[in-house]
Amino acid sequence: MNKTHENILNSAIKLILENGYSGTSIQMIAENVGVSKSTVIHYFKNKEGILLSVLNNFLPTAIENFKSDLENKTLSGFEKLRRFIRFHMKLISDSGDILTININETRYLSKKSKSILQKHQKDYEGMVAKIIYQILDENEKNSKDMNPMILTKAVIGMCNSAMIWFSAEGLFSVDDISEQLFELVAIDGIRAI
Repeated sequence: MNKTHENILNSAIKLILENGYSGTSIQMIAENVGVSKSTVIHYFKNKEGILLSVLNNFLPTAIENFKSDLENKTLSGFEKLRRFIRFHMKLISDSGDILTININETRYLSKKSKSILQKHQKDYEGMVAKIIYQILDENEKNSKDMNPMILTKAVIGMCNSAMIWFSAEGLFSVDDISEQLFELVAIDGIRAI
């Protein structure tokens, strides 16, 4: 990725966060970067191409970065969950802008583009489901009435909700929040049953 390409993407992220996808134009992005509209179109066919480019590699990269913990056979399901929650909170801390765009702006994508991102989202959700299934298998007598897909969606939803209130300059660190969320789910939730 060359510098102009990177600058266009960074400008698009900034402007979409400020104005929403529908309130951001290719002309606005071009002016913000200091290039012509035709230069933006040279790199990205259209505005949807910019949005897709912003989002397309994010979850696959995240999945790849968590893979070693997920596949580590020496870790219990609870330890994997602890590590996943910390990993996800770190994503929010480091890349919350992209996550916010992913949650709020994908409705503007075409069916084809949405299907690409939905596959990535299902793969990410699948990581959490794998952890939940491992926890339930390891705690079989206490978890027979637990629905793994509901637990999976609850964990992801709980973590994603932190995008609304988390601030890197706030009172609590990523580690503090991660541990509290883990205890809420694992200790007060699944283990309590």
